[in-house]
Amino acid sequence: MPLDYGDTVSASRFGTRERGGWSELVVDVTAGKLDIVVLWDSSRGDRTPSTWAFFLERCRKHAVRIHVIRDQRSYDLAIPRDWKILHDSGTDAAYESEIKSVDVLRGVAGAALAGKAHGRAAHGYTRRYDPDDRKIFTEVPNDDAVVVREIIERIAREDPLIAIMRDLHARGITAPGGGPWRRNMIKKLVHPRYIGKRSHNGVLHDANWPPLVDEVTFYRAQSVLSAPGRRQAAPGATKHLLSYIVLAQGCEQGGRLAMQGRADRARRYKCDADSCLSIGADELEAFVTELVMHRLARPDARQVFARGDEAARVAEVEVARLDLQLREARVSFADPDGGISADALAMKERHTMPLLEAARQRQAEASHSGALLALVGDGEFTVEVGRPRWKRLSVAARRSVIKTLFAKIEVGRPTRRLTRWSTGDERMEEAVRRTAIEWA
Repeated sequence: MPLDYGDTVSASRFGTRERGGWSELVVDVTAGKLDIVVLWDSSRGDRTPSTWAFFLERCRKHAVRIHVIRDQRSYDLAIPRDWKILHDSGTDAAYESEIKSVDVLRGVAGAALAGKAHGRAAHGYTRRYDPDDRKIFTEVPNDDAVVVREIIERIAREDPLIAIMRDLHARGITAPGGGPWRRNMIKKLVHPRYIGKRSHNGVLHDANWPPLVDEVTFYRAQSVLSAPGRRQAAPGATKHLLSYIVLAQGCEQGGRLAMQGRADRARRYKCDADSCLSIGADELEAFVTELVMHRLARPDARQVFARGDEAARVAEVEVARLDLQLREARVSFADPDGGISADALAMKERHTMPLLEAARQRQAEASHSGALLALVGDGEFTVEVGRPRWKRLSVAARRSVIKTLFAKIEVGRPTRRLTRWSTGDERMEEAVRRTAIEWA
């Protein structure tokens, strides 16, 4: 009874999927279960010379003939001439696969150098083809571009991914494909394509489509996602403004204050090491917030940014220098009168691109956080202007501002006994007396 071992998977060594039908056929030939194997073409057998030769040896050992429909002939591998024909046809098929792979890779590399898109259009773009030649196309922003831009900008401002997901869901905005948003979907949007770059083998090329965000915002978002502390934060830290930021003064175990207690009681920060001290959360948060507002409203507030600006300028010069080197190499490669070769350009890019990416990362890290810049704004900062902006920031963004401005915040032992009848002013005065700070 004839058996069917067909599959539609590539027979070349470049195929990535397992050929279940072919593997089953080889096993049955080796087991001596077959008398003849029928192939449409010998190239559909195996295009890897070593495994094709192994298959032929198994067929010859067990007297299995091979019938090739395209050749209209059955081959008996006990006949040296027939064995040579099939062996050579396997080598020819492998050679054709190698040539085709080279052509495909050359085409992909050429498209990357030209800044052309590869694969499906990215979320936020619609592919627009030339009416006369569908091989010529570009990508233009669509209605989803606004959402993509918002997500990247919010990540740069250090908004938590869970907050972004919940907000998108509440507004009825679906993810690519129409389903709900997930963390990995949001992270994937921080991709060089959205700054107008085509990525190929780790090298960025200027794309032929418009960017959705500027490079500073993009690299700041990338820096936020790659920050080591993102996965090491204490549980629940980003839910409360000062959890694990404020030190317990005099604690022998070096404790930090964290939100403690039941939800039906007044919010309090308590030492997480041995509960040696605690303080009302509302008054401590209000005091620290007022310190932030008044610090940024002072005339010398620009000094807060001076150190970061200098590091950012150094990195910016390095980015410009490396980018200029790449542009000059690409112009030389495109010179019809003779410039550097494709191999020389590829070598230059492999050497320069990692340095350029590292410089861009340093530039983003040296720039102050998007949260702090969103709070300060472009014009003159006042306490009255800052308070509504502070409320619009996420808790994670506010925490970022606090960690940028303060070198240390400590809360000491109580100086007086408060009761349930103590006024708000009395509680605030006690919080001020107990709190010591050091500015960054």
